Amino acid sequence: MHLSSGCEEEKPEPREYPLFKGTYVTGVSDTCATFVSELYSLGNCRIVDAGFVYSSKFLLSLTSSNSVRAGIPAQPGIIKAIATKALPRGNICYVRPYAVTEDRIVYGPLTSFISKGGKMPEVTKVSPAYALWTDTVTLTGRYFSDSNYETRVFLGTYECNVISSIDTCIKFILNPMVTSVINFIAVEVSGNRVQFTKDTLFLNLPVIDKITPDKGIWGDSITLTGKRLNYIEKYFYQGNITYLLGDKSCQNGVKKYADSIRVKVPDEVDKIKNSFKINIGTTTITSLSEFTLLPPSGFTVYPAEGTWGDVLTLRGSFHRTASRNSVQIGSYNAQITSSSVNELKCIVPQGVSGVKNPVTYLVSPFTVISADSFRLKAPVITSVFPLSGRTNTQVIIKGKYFFPGNTTVKFENATASISDINDSSITTYVPLGAPAGNCRITVTVKLQTTEAGSLFSVVKPVITNISPLSGTFNEEITVTGNNFIPGDTYIYLGSKGISPVSVSTERVVFRIPTNTDSVPKEIKLRAGPDEVTYPDKFVLLPHQIHSVNPTEAVPGSEIEITGINFNPEYYLNTVYIDLFPAVVTSSSPNMIRATLPQGLPGGSLSVKVVTGSYTRYSPVGININSPFIRISAPKIKTKYPDNYNWYMANYGKVINSKGYVASAAENAVYEFNPANNSWTNLNINQPFKANPTMRMGEVVCRDTLYLISGHTGGSYMYAYNPASNEWRTFNLVSPAPVNVGGVAFVFNDVIFFGYDYTGYPNGFWSLEPSNGYKWTIIPELPFITNSYVSAYFQIGNRGYVVFSNNIVLQCEADNDTLKLNWVQKNNFPGTPRQMGVSFVLNGLAYFGAGFNSYNSLNDLWRYNPSDDTWTLIGYIPGKRHGAVAFSINNKAYIGFGSESSYWNKDLFDFYEFDPDLLKK
Repeated sequence: MHLSSGCEEEKPEPREYPLFKGTYVTGVSDTCATFVSELYSLGNCRIVDAGFVYSSKFLLSLTSSNSVRAGIPAQPGIIKAIATKALPRGNICYVRPYAVTEDRIVYGPLTSFISKGGKMPEVTKVSPAYALWTDTVTLTGRYFSDSNYETRVFLGTYECNVISSIDTCIKFILNPMVTSVINFIAVEVSGNRVQFTKDTLFLNLPVIDKITPDKGIWGDSITLTGKRLNYIEKYFYQGNITYLLGDKSCQNGVKKYADSIRVKVPDEVDKIKNSFKINIGTTTITSLSEFTLLPPSGFTVYPAEGTWGDVLTLRGSFHRTASRNSVQIGSYNAQITSSSVNELKCIVPQGVSGVKNPVTYLVSPFTVISADSFRLKAPVITSVFPLSGRTNTQVIIKGKYFFPGNTTVKFENATASISDINDSSITTYVPLGAPAGNCRITVTVKLQTTEAGSLFSVVKPVITNISPLSGTFNEEITVTGNNFIPGDTYIYLGSKGISPVSVSTERVVFRIPTNTDSVPKEIKLRAGPDEVTYPDKFVLLPHQIHSVNPTEAVPGSEIEITGINFNPEYYLNTVYIDLFPAVVTSSSPNMIRATLPQGLPGGSLSVKVVTGSYTRYSPVGININSPFIRISAPKIKTKYPDNYNWYMANYGKVINSKGYVASAAENAVYEFNPANNSWTNLNINQPFKANPTMRMGEVVCRDTLYLISGHTGGSYMYAYNPASNEWRTFNLVSPAPVNVGGVAFVFNDVIFFGYDYTGYPNGFWSLEPSNGYKWTIIPELPFITNSYVSAYFQIGNRGYVVFSNNIVLQCEADNDTLKLNWVQKNNFPGTPRQMGVSFVLNGLAYFGAGFNSYNSLNDLWRYNPSDDTWTLIGYIPGKRHGAVAFSINNKAYIGFGSESSYWNKDLFDFYEFDPDLLKK
């Protein structure tokens, strides 16, 4: 090889080899570059080839660099060639011309340039398509490099050794590190890499055709045969290869042969069906067939019978790894104390309860049940002491095979409590439910029961007779029998406990308690903790009334009732005179003394005595002298069904010598005729039925009943006239009183209405029905009472108001100014009250009843306006509030209302009051 270069201009002289002058690069683009040089002299040798060599490396040669031919020159002159392949992109590239003669290669001047790249290599064919490690693979295509050193081939991340490269063909060796079955090829020429995805190279992996034998147990040797197995160890380090049976490693004891591999079944295998796998790097070779793991053979159990904590020996075939083995007796895990391939020892667990229990050996994935079962020994009773006793007597049972925590002792069917137990002794107690007499004792341990050889005698109380089985309060009853306990025996009459009068082992005497009632009752005897019930029941004898003295009396006087079987405790006898309870002051078995109620109606009244829930009436009634006579009346309700309000009341007035009672709760108006004491339902609805208004003003003007406003819902006035038998409704708008629960009077056919403690404390109005029902606001009440209205009434041309704090005011009308003049009168001397009732007879006013602190009253007072005095004259039959009262023909009529507290019932009784019958 000859190199020519220089700075001085040479003169053409004859020489043996060609001579170049200058090297240039033009036309540089991203796909090619043009190389130019001057062949200054052809020399004396024949030129057989000429062109350029180029590379990214400084040292250039025709054998190690890329080349592009310029043809065979016939004479000196310019040669040029276009390079399109193996041009580095964006890097320096070196180039020089060359000429090949018959005996030498001549190179021209070296130059360099920055290449923009050339055409990228293309692969059109891979041959062969399937190859094994170290096979030679040929890539056919174009735009490859002429230099092996400029050409690189990659399969995945692994580079393969290129053994030759020309413009259209690359040959490389398949790198043994390649383990992927399918591989995409990448070619890099002069630093430019291209990934080819169209053509792929398939790796011929080793194949495992057969596993021999295909069945076995842990530790057996198996042989793998197949194709190309010798390649595994030939080309790979041992650290890159793992052998697996199923998912368990077989690394230990692997032996490799030319055409086979031998391994041992690892102890860790825990599946029945297992493929053999060889992992080579990231590639796994899986056997075409499977290996079947065989279960251990059967085993024997010794001893076949025992109890908890005993050691059992299992003989057979077991896993050599102790931690892999487990044993179950019944359904309970047994603790293994020693383990070998031929024998296991385990302890019988405490949870075992079956008589015959299967013994199971478990080693994943197998469960092996022995043909032999383990029999749990039944408990054995050797003695019981004592052999007789009462309930709660301590009994000690001796024996063996008892078990703390799961042992039951029974006396017949009664379960006994256990206070102490070990494997040979039980401390128990005679249970309450054990039957009297001889009974069996059984001990149940888990599921096995053993009966004691001797019977146990249970001592319990026995009743043979009770006499008498009927009687009255405080009478003695005798119980005979046996096994009674002096000092610890009690009698129960029904649910009531009784301390006996006397107790011996065979006889008990007790008295009938005064709180016994008429219901037949069991007699039960308890001696210690034991109880016995007599089959026949005890019946309390009813009382009888023989006489009532005196036979004629006045309210508030004392009476004496004679008879038999009364309760000697006076407060356990109840006496009723008619509807009303008398006050019992004393009693004995044959006599009751009682004080008559202050308020009773006149006439012959029944006497009723309730004792021990028996009710008996006197054969002859008692004649009562009273100004009150009961009159039959309809059941006119006062309260709404839901007891809407404590302050609800009916309204009652007289029109043309007949009484009228209007009930919002009853939704009706009744007419009372005193001529025959008859009642008539007028069959008209109340217009205020749907609006439960309280404390409406109530007054009669020109034969019409007016109900005015009211404390709640008081936006209306209602008027009832018997002639038309209908209600009229008037809307109340200012200046009329709205929502006023007040008092009402009539003077000279003008209605005066006002005062509402909670709404309008002192306001008053006048109403002229004859003047188009004109309302006028008049001067207020000049007194501050700070109290509700209890009742109001009118005597002649004067009105009176009784307040709940006992203040009494009187008013008169000024006919000229239609206003009221007020004066204060003497206070009411009785108990302060609300919701009282009043009426007027013969110029005198009567006031009473009502409630104070939720307690109803029935006292009746008379007011004399001439001397401004109040006198207590008696009591209304039955305490009540919200009652109705009116007077007709010198007699008064009073009744209805509600009794006692907020939620108590309506009263439906009605009375005539004759002042001439008052006690003088």
